[in-house]
Amino acid sequence: MLLLRRIHLYLGTLFAPSIILFAFSGVLQVLGLHEAEDAEAAQPPAWIVAMASVHKDQHLPRPKAHTVPGAITQMRADHAQQAAHAPDAGPDSGHAGAGAEPDAAAKLSQTLLKTFIVLMGAGLIVSAALGIFIAVKNDRTRRVAWVMVASGIVLPVAALMI
Repeated sequence: MLLLRRIHLYLGTLFAPSIILFAFSGVLQVLGLHEAEDAEAAQPPAWIVAMASVHKDQHLPRPKAHTVPGAITQMRADHAQQAAHAPDAGPDSGHAGAGAEPDAAAKLSQTLLKTFIVLMGAGLIVSAALGIFIAVKNDRTRRVAWVMVASGIVLPVAALMI
């Protein structure tokens, strides 16, 4: 049992910083805070874009001189493609009434899932932070806990910089 506790301490404190980072950046992405709503909208803060890039692409965003950021360029292309392939959904399209319920149900489903994911992310963050707190407060495990937490921060940052 002692061996299992030690393994749990090492793995938990090593991966807790990354769990906190990825849970937080995942929540930001679920809420759509990492991308502008359209090309004319204000740009999201650079730190949110950087976190999203690390989360999705495993690298920091590469700056481009005097060009539109890649996320906006991609968004413009996606909107143009959707507009080209979207059927006319005007009031005369013959789908009035029938399309209202599935849209409302889909919206409710999406909202419920987003809420669950945000709560899950918050739970992961709190749980990982509590684990670090407990590990560093224990006199017997304090030193190794700090070494593992520091390693859990330094190793991923070093990998990003390569």
